[in-house]
Amino acid sequence: MSIQIHAFQNGFGAELSGTDIRRHMDATTVAAISAALEEYAVLLLRDQPATDEEMAAFTSNFGQPQTTYSALVGKWKRRISRTDFSDISNLDENGKPLTPDDDRRMFNLFNQTWHTDTTFKPIPTKVAFLLARELPPKDGGTEWADMRRAYDDLSDAMKRRLEGVAAVHSQYYSRGLLGYTNFTEAEKARFPPVEHPLVRVQKSTGRKSLYLSSHLSHLAGLPEEEGRALVKELTAHATQRKYVYTHSWTIGDFIIWDNRTTIHRALPFEDRKYRRILARQGIDEDRRPIEEMREIAASH
Repeated sequence: MSIQIHAFQNGFGAELSGTDIRRHMDATTVAAISAALEEYAVLLLRDQPATDEEMAAFTSNFGQPQTTYSALVGKWKRRISRTDFSDISNLDENGKPLTPDDDRRMFNLFNQTWHTDTTFKPIPTKVAFLLARELPPKDGGTEWADMRRAYDDLSDAMKRRLEGVAAVHSQYYSRGLLGYTNFTEAEKARFPPVEHPLVRVQKSTGRKSLYLSSHLSHLAGLPEEEGRALVKELTAHATQRKYVYTHSWTIGDFIIWDNRTTIHRALPFEDRKYRRILARQGIDEDRRPIEEMREIAASH
């Protein structure tokens, strides 16, 4: 069955039809999906009521699924048993909505900030997947922003200013933005700050994109406040409505996105009243992005 592609406005995002992630994917189909992801960055497939096993079989076509990555693994009881899935829900281990005084609720609020997944790791997420399983009657959508167009629209002077700049990312910094600082020294030691390029280069096309996240603490080589002011300016620029795709979920919606060329956030809903469950998996990059940046710099 051939895949049909229906691009969204401005070529950021596309809906794919003509495929079912529950079925075996041949190499031609996987290549077609990979090519569409490279071009459109966010892909929507509707009516995909896959089990965990079916979803995992599909995502394995794109690399080795990452294991649960939070520094707080083991601090709370997990609602789900599979370590290759992240629990994107507002529920405790008994399936009840998290209470206002539960640290997990505050931790989850981070998802409502503009972020790029797992940039607090030396090797972050390359491709991510979300499948909607249970939804509130309203709200609770997700937004993605196109970091390629955002970079393209920067002034030449700003592009020169950002060339070769490394950014320092930390999970503890991003959580601290929301007031969560309840980390032990052992938890802090698990994910020390890491450097990533502020600008990424797409290998196949040479196209550049901003690499931003609320995990981004400061810029290497600049005073912290100066770097943070620049990052704030870039994030405000990159998340203008003209760069953003807003998705209102329907049960069975399955979204794939390129984590290297996009930034995203969850939208709020009445999380103390309604349940929201999405299954998430991710594929790690092949190597540290900072190594790629240094190789590119050395070749010029």
